[in-house]
Amino acid sequence: IVINFRSNPICLVKPRLSYSSFNALHICAAVDKVCMCTYKDSSIDRTMRAFAFLNFTSSVSVHRLGCRCPNNYNPADFFIRTLAVSPGFEDSSRQTIKTICNQFTVSDYAKEVDVVVQYEFHMGRASEHSSFIVRTNFKDIFCWTKLYWLTYRSFIDILRNPSVQSLRILQKIAIAIMVGLCYLGTDALTQNGIQSVQGTLFLLVTENTFTPMYSVLAAFPEDLPLFLREYRSGLYPAGLFYISKNLAMLPGLILEPVLFVTITYWLAGLRPTMYAFLMSNVSAILTMIVASSCGIFFSSAFESVPNAMAWLVPFDYVLMVTSGIFIQLSTLPDIISWTKYLSWLMYSTEILTVIQWDGVISWTKYLSWLMYSTEILTVIQWDGVTNITCETIDPDIPCLTDGAQILEKYSFSKEHLSRNLWNMFLLCLVFHILGFLCLWSRTRKK
Repeated sequence: IVINFRSNPICLVKPRLSYSSFNALHICAAVDKVCMCTYKDSSIDRTMRAFAFLNFTSSVSVHRLGCRCPNNYNPADFFIRTLAVSPGFEDSSRQTIKTICNQFTVSDYAKEVDVVVQYEFHMGRASEHSSFIVRTNFKDIFCWTKLYWLTYRSFIDILRNPSVQSLRILQKIAIAIMVGLCYLGTDALTQNGIQSVQGTLFLLVTENTFTPMYSVLAAFPEDLPLFLREYRSGLYPAGLFYISKNLAMLPGLILEPVLFVTITYWLAGLRPTMYAFLMSNVSAILTMIVASSCGIFFSSAFESVPNAMAWLVPFDYVLMVTSGIFIQLSTLPDIISWTKYLSWLMYSTEILTVIQWDGVISWTKYLSWLMYSTEILTVIQWDGVTNITCETIDPDIPCLTDGAQILEKYSFSKEHLSRNLWNMFLLCLVFHILGFLCLWSRTRKK
């Protein structure tokens, strides 16, 4: 058996194919089949050695040349050592190879091979069927079919490492339990309880932001060589590949935040209404989806993970600062106030804060989904809350008595609830459009 590999058989881009190829070779070798593998365009010298190898492995040629493989010697090593061109003895080595080839040419086995080849050649010409002509008129399959199989392949790639997915889910559950236990027994209607609730909301937002954003940075750099090869072959357009990668990630982007919010929400004792609980889950899911879309954008924009991280780290610092947790957003100077609208953390936190407290009552910021997420969660938790206890009557110590004052403290508003949800959705679309454009530009440059 002679196999000529047209591409690297040990390529890391196709580990499954490599495994299948070598497994098939192993099976052939186990039944006493001789396998000779060459790589790409073999030279004449390599072809002669392969030809000689096939002849040399027969017992007739071995005995005729006076070469016998010892019983305790690996036959493969013996064949290679005998047929290899030894440094310093190139002429004699090539003469040996030529002798073996000449013996094969005049052997009965060579005549049998020639008869079989000629028979197959003439049978192929005589049995030419119209079906072989029709096959030249292939119709391109529908884009939905391509998308289905690309998504299926992406799902298979994810499911091939079940331990990784299981560890991610277990890690999410463990962190949720630890966060919930830290705030277990919190009385939200006190001054200390306000800080505890806001701390919980902050963790709900950040835990569903930074982990997914950095975990997807390797998505496109790893698959780029395979994608470029298949794209140039005309198998599918770049858009279908991009969509399939995101569809394969979607179940995890929904399951993980739901598990985290469900466990943390009830352990921490946040607002016990179904509306607040469901809206908190919606906000967390949107937060994780937007965060992953941001990571995918940086993944497709850079050829390596270190380069993507070098640009992503300062970007997420801006998102964190403008989320509305560390600074009152209304006090931001005009020159940088616009950055908060880039932060989905602000949107999410504001939503949760308004939901929790309502009723107890500059331009770059609008690009921050952290602000949207923070505002959403804050509104959810504080909208409609009243009768917050003041432990002290000292006029120099601020005391927040209802949810409206809490929302005002963080420059949040319950009127922003639906706006923040839509803004996070729009940010997700913007990041995906930019990510696709970066991937498409790769196909034009390389």
